[in-house]
Amino acid sequence: MNLWIWQYDELRIFLKELLLTLLHLMRNILLIILILSAKIVSGQQFSIYQGITTSNGLPSNYVFSICEDEKGYLWVGTDKGLCRFNGFSWQIWDKDNGLPGNYVSAVFPDKKGGLWLSISQKGLYHFDMSNGVSTKVTDQKDISFNSINPDASGNVLLERVEKKTVCGYLLQANNFAHPSKVYEYYPKSGYTIRANPTDKKVFLLTSGTQKSLVKIKTSWTVVYKSLPPSQVAQGIYYASDRLVISNTKSYHFNKSGKVERVLNLFNDHNTYAVNCITNNGYYISNILSGYYFVNAKGDAHFYNGKSGLGSDYINQVYEMRDGTIVFATLGAGIQFKRNEYKRTYLTGNRIVHSIFKEGSNWYTLAGENVLKISEVDSQLNDLGKVQTSALTMYKKQDQLVVGSLKGINFYDLNNGLKPQQFIPYNSGISSVIQNGTGFYASTYGNGFISFTNTADRPVVVSTIMPIIEKTVPLRQGFALLSYEDGIIITDTINSKNLHLTLKDGLLSNSINYIHEYLGSYYIGSKGGLSIYANGKVQKTISYNEGFVGKRVVYSFHDKNHTLWVISDKYLHVFDGVKLRVISSHPIVTDAEDNINAAFYDAATNQLATGSSKNISLISLAGIQPNKNVLVPNILQTLIDGKDQEGNNYSVPYYFNTIAFNIAPFATSPLSKNKFLYMLKGKDKAWREVEDSLTITYNALRPGSYQLMAKIINPDGYESTDTLVAAFKVDKPFWQTGPSFALAMLVTSLITLLLARSVEAYRQRKREDALIMEHSLRTERERISKDLHDHLGSNLVNIVAQVDNIENRMNRRSFPEALTSIQKLSMHAREVINVLRETVWAVQENEHTMDSFIIRIRTFLQRMYEFTPINWHVNITAGAYPNLSSKQTLHLFRIIQEATQNILKHSKAKTADYDFVLHNSNIEVTIRDTGTGFTANSKTGQGMANMKQRAKDMNATISIDSQNGTAIKLVVPVNLVPVV
Repeated sequence: MNLWIWQYDELRIFLKELLLTLLHLMRNILLIILILSAKIVSGQQFSIYQGITTSNGLPSNYVFSICEDEKGYLWVGTDKGLCRFNGFSWQIWDKDNGLPGNYVSAVFPDKKGGLWLSISQKGLYHFDMSNGVSTKVTDQKDISFNSINPDASGNVLLERVEKKTVCGYLLQANNFAHPSKVYEYYPKSGYTIRANPTDKKVFLLTSGTQKSLVKIKTSWTVVYKSLPPSQVAQGIYYASDRLVISNTKSYHFNKSGKVERVLNLFNDHNTYAVNCITNNGYYISNILSGYYFVNAKGDAHFYNGKSGLGSDYINQVYEMRDGTIVFATLGAGIQFKRNEYKRTYLTGNRIVHSIFKEGSNWYTLAGENVLKISEVDSQLNDLGKVQTSALTMYKKQDQLVVGSLKGINFYDLNNGLKPQQFIPYNSGISSVIQNGTGFYASTYGNGFISFTNTADRPVVVSTIMPIIEKTVPLRQGFALLSYEDGIIITDTINSKNLHLTLKDGLLSNSINYIHEYLGSYYIGSKGGLSIYANGKVQKTISYNEGFVGKRVVYSFHDKNHTLWVISDKYLHVFDGVKLRVISSHPIVTDAEDNINAAFYDAATNQLATGSSKNISLISLAGIQPNKNVLVPNILQTLIDGKDQEGNNYSVPYYFNTIAFNIAPFATSPLSKNKFLYMLKGKDKAWREVEDSLTITYNALRPGSYQLMAKIINPDGYESTDTLVAAFKVDKPFWQTGPSFALAMLVTSLITLLLARSVEAYRQRKREDALIMEHSLRTERERISKDLHDHLGSNLVNIVAQVDNIENRMNRRSFPEALTSIQKLSMHAREVINVLRETVWAVQENEHTMDSFIIRIRTFLQRMYEFTPINWHVNITAGAYPNLSSKQTLHLFRIIQEATQNILKHSKAKTADYDFVLHNSNIEVTIRDTGTGFTANSKTGQGMANMKQRAKDMNATISIDSQNGTAIKLVVPVNLVPVV
């Protein structure tokens, strides 16, 4: 008998393990099937959520798990990897950059800079946030289904099947390789074990008294809960002292441990449920059917895709630190729910033109469709289509009046919008209001008209403003609004018209709305609101006073006398000083959407808004400006890439970059927080962090600095100015005391040396001036002597020739006189040539060798023209340096003197002029084949002049007169050739 019982228990354990394995396998298969086949549920009536999907940067719309880490980052597990929102964008880890797998089914923070990741078909991993490295903890096959449970310290409890027992282990981030065994139990029908690591309790849910089957390995305590036998076999997914949640029901226990209330939620076919417990109640979700919210009174409310969630498939419900509830869905990404301040109804991208309330029904003209929302059942009903190009409508009892670009249409609401009558009006109808038994209408061209529901043509009442965009009824009349000519306020009781424009103090001539309150007119226009009373504009509320948007769409005072203003994007409330934008409670969440119409119902304190894509019913009582502001914080300081400890430190003067990594201030992608900072000692004004969580400064000057920061929340509330870092940039060593003294000493020595150098420079300048003066005097003397030697003799000859010609003319010796005239002409030409050559030699600082040779050839051509002497100029190839003007003149005069000697004394038949570039000298040789001369012969003043000129230009001259005469001149020149 005992053997049979033992075999029966063995079989039962085997079947239990098989069942757990099959459930685990079915869950994974179901997840994959849902990912491949799930679609966003259509037929949505209204939405109370804001969604983040792939259009906002998520890698996938199939989200498994969500959490926040200790720094405030939002982490999301998807079927395409793990991702983190840093306040600006999503960073993604997947199989391509080191993650073991892409299907991240669970994410838990370890509170120590890491994450616990459950990756489908891979196992449990520990993820290091600092480097993105994943370390395997255990295989997936060893983990019991849905048994991973974190505690408040970031440790994680998991169950693992070991042979025939189930063991619970507690893993710690700093030592997960050696987990601590908390408990173990032998699986047996009739009870279920669940543990809560935060409370350090093990819950035994049983229908009997089999307590001894659980062995506690630590100081944890055991809590016993008794359930009906039929319920224990079902999956239990959470347990606490007062609450147990299964896959179909929730059980509420009293203090004595007995069940006091059971809520039947999902049907018996449900196999997977998750939950989230908050201060206001708890959520129970289902991977197939949506979720329930059970409030503090125990009332259960069901929500699914038709309530705007976008999907029925919910993997997790998570409460963020700011109280926002987040849903991880399959197919609709992440859905956020702050509170149910509004219900949004989709219009199928039809623009809402007008909204009004009658009784318990809201009526809306969206495109060509008339829609009705009943407050009784919150359902949106499409009543049908009206005239194409419809722009406005007005309801009077059961009759609907619709204005369009084609005219005026009357419809019977009791007969499915049956057309009753049509009055054509080609100028177009912009708005319709009631006038006693008839109607007023504004037009696009014929001003203000009056009509009834008869077939008579409308009567023109006023054409003061031909083009009217809207007519708004007032207490004693109505207002005509224009987009270009301002506003006309008509007092029908006193028969007065008031025309207001930009010149009268309005913010714009483009008027969008007006409402009347306590004798004042609140006129909404492009750029803000103008308040008119007692004959003038008393106040304007524009961008400086907090208005955000392109135009005022609607304004009103609620039943509590609070002023509200609606722009094309935002809802504003006036706090007595300025408008406050309520960004925490957005009306439109699509950047491409705009608010076009609005209507406030004081009876219910509700506001209806219509945009280009939807209609929203907003409970003003549910809108509470968010006054909670985060405190700015620095997570890390890096100096040239190295971590700096503390918040008060010194920085070496030679640093390049100091970077501050700030804590996330916008963990949710929907958050509109702003982080402002100012580095005192550097910045003159606040700066906003816009695209990175890092603040960087480069090469700051020595001195003390304080990094101040503040956060502005979505509703404009600011944190106090917070000192987040203080540091000092050290002075370089040369700016310290000893270095300064050394620098002063060095400066003094340098000053002394400079003074001496300046004095020496001045002395050299004085000496150079004296040398220059001497050189100029010598040069003047040389030129004077040169002119005297050459010009003097020629001028004397010219005077003698003139006297000779005069004598011969007196004697009438005309032939001799003609000869003298010819000689006179020759001497005059020679004077001109001498002057030209002298001017040429001295007018430039330098002369090229080519220009010098040309002059020499020209001179020799003139001198030898009427002689039998054959002459030649020979120059060897080479890049000759330039000759100075001094060298040019002396060398030319030497050649000139030598040529005169050849012509007068040599009796030579040939004369050669050779120019050779040798080393750093120009060697000039003048050679003739004449008679020559002896050392004792008189060489005259000409030879002495040549030697003096050679000396003046630091040249050497030698004369050889054995076989003819050879004069050799060696002239030192600059070795740098001129190209």
